[in-house]
Amino acid sequence: MNAAPADALIPLSVPLQDLLSLCGQLVNVSGGRFDPTIEPLGRIWKEALEQKKIPESGELEIAYEALGWNHIAIKNGIFRKDHSNTRLDLGGVLKGFCIDLLMERLQKLGYADLFIEWAGEMRASGQHPTIGDWIVQINPHLTSQGKPMAPIPLRNSAIAMSGDYEQKGWVLPADRSPDGQQHRYFHIIDPLAAQPLETTGYSIASAVVIAPSCALADALATAAMLFKSHSQAEKWAQEVVDLYPQVSFWILSYGKESKSRDTVRPK
Repeated sequence: MNAAPADALIPLSVPLQDLLSLCGQLVNVSGGRFDPTIEPLGRIWKEALEQKKIPESGELEIAYEALGWNHIAIKNGIFRKDHSNTRLDLGGVLKGFCIDLLMERLQKLGYADLFIEWAGEMRASGQHPTIGDWIVQINPHLTSQGKPMAPIPLRNSAIAMSGDYEQKGWVLPADRSPDGQQHRYFHIIDPLAAQPLETTGYSIASAVVIAPSCALADALATAAMLFKSHSQAEKWAQEVVDLYPQVSFWILSYGKESKSRDTVRPK
């Protein structure tokens, strides 16, 4: 799909069609903050920051022209894009989606009590053989009101985490920055600002999401990171919970960590 020219018609498998349909829904739910078409933008920024510089404006303009889910059309199992440079990066949802596929396959084989974990993304089914609900301990480095988050019981649901601690990211030295200040960027690309997210004194530090599927939890956790402030992220999270009542959020920020809370308590 990424290598295809504009208007090429590409048949999709059922799982891939389901995944891309979910992506389209989440683009709308997140107001465009979650957008898998960031691949060209992310690649340009990564290559530039690895060389301790910012991308050339011409490169960014070319990538920005191809940015946006409006360039994607999916109908009757056929994928089409209207811009040759539009490319997908499904990293914000694919790990969770793979966990869902693993869960479904194991359940079809007759296994009822399951816990699947992959690098911090988890989905549980049934019960632990001795203690009842599966218990998840969140990264102890993430604190709410100065204390580590309490263990979370998980039953027939999934949990995903996203944060600026997940990868090392890149440091842009002050002498290579247009404003003469040092900047620390990390791996999530903001399609609205057309650049990687930056760690600041008020940015979102981490988002933890419980949802019925791991793909949904994964994508929502990524989207929550893309708000400029804790209050904006919290307001959006409540709107999401109104749409998906089985979803719960924990949003932690640097400047307002003491205000982090459950948007909806897990059942």
